[in-house]
Amino acid sequence: MNDDGSVTMRPVAAPRRRSGGFWFLAFVFGTIGIVMLFLILGILGMIGTVLMPGGVSGELEEVLVEGEWGSGDKLLQVAVTGMIMDGGGGLFGDAVTTPGGVRRVLERAREDDSIRGVLLVVNSPGGGVTASDTILDELKRFKSETDLPIVAYFQDLAASGGYYVAMAADEIHAHPTNITGSIGVILRMLNYRGLYEKLGLSETTILSEDTPFKDMGSPTREMEPAERAQFEAIIQEMYERFVDVVDAGRPNLDRERVEAVANGSIYSAGQALENGLVDALGYRHQALAALRTRAGVDEGTPVVAYEPPLSLLETMLMKVNPGARTHERVAATVTERLLPSGSGLLYLWPGFDRS
Repeated sequence: MNDDGSVTMRPVAAPRRRSGGFWFLAFVFGTIGIVMLFLILGILGMIGTVLMPGGVSGELEEVLVEGEWGSGDKLLQVAVTGMIMDGGGGLFGDAVTTPGGVRRVLERAREDDSIRGVLLVVNSPGGGVTASDTILDELKRFKSETDLPIVAYFQDLAASGGYYVAMAADEIHAHPTNITGSIGVILRMLNYRGLYEKLGLSETTILSEDTPFKDMGSPTREMEPAERAQFEAIIQEMYERFVDVVDAGRPNLDRERVEAVANGSIYSAGQALENGLVDALGYRHQALAALRTRAGVDEGTPVVAYEPPLSLLETMLMKVNPGARTHERVAATVTERLLPSGSGLLYLWPGFDRS
């Protein structure tokens, strides 16, 4: 209080903030964030181990397909199922067949001296040109290196690339209700220029004067005749390769006959037999009997396959539904429509795509 009775208010200094508290909180939240990150990564890894067949190890286990275990000879069943495509099949890997998957199976078979022959079971509409050609090469190299016979058995569908890969076989049997053929190449591209116009959209593409074909196949404009001619030339070259492969794989047919049936048509099993595209009609046990004869083994020789081991989830669910592997059942209904990656050139029967 002043002498005259007035009161002077003195400003009160604001308390200093302790910088240590800020850094402490930063440290705490940072630590929590790191822990959460590792927790999420751990959960994702666990999900992969539980859901993915074989987890992340990539190991294959020998599975008895037919017969009884023994210490003697064995026959190997190799399946080409669903779309043929490059890359991995992911969670539902059995819905597609990849070159890498076939390669792993054949590498395992090379290490087993008791394998006496291969039953190639095909149920595929085909797929990527490069993927189909690579699988054919893997099968041919295996046969050349091991001198083991290969008999192909066509189930529901063995069209285009599915037929292509079977050209490594010494003999082809088709189920009486099989559809095969579709020998040819297709390139499908989407064009949405009309949609752009309706939406008032346009695309500006800048090219070098030296690369006028750089945007050939653009979906936002009509294809020029010169561009179409280039695509057709590439497709024709791939077609000729397909014909060469069939010509070499079906020595009972001359080149003229191969070219006559290689017009993209599909054939019933009976028509395929008449045209020399398959050697016999029958069931799996008959194809297997032919393989046993070629391999020189007796009727009791077991048939095995190399598959990824069951995941934890599959093991649990098989208690409810014995005899059905989870990824096989899901794959058949979810991912059989997957389009192969790569150039877009397809050894594929497009009639199979009902999407």
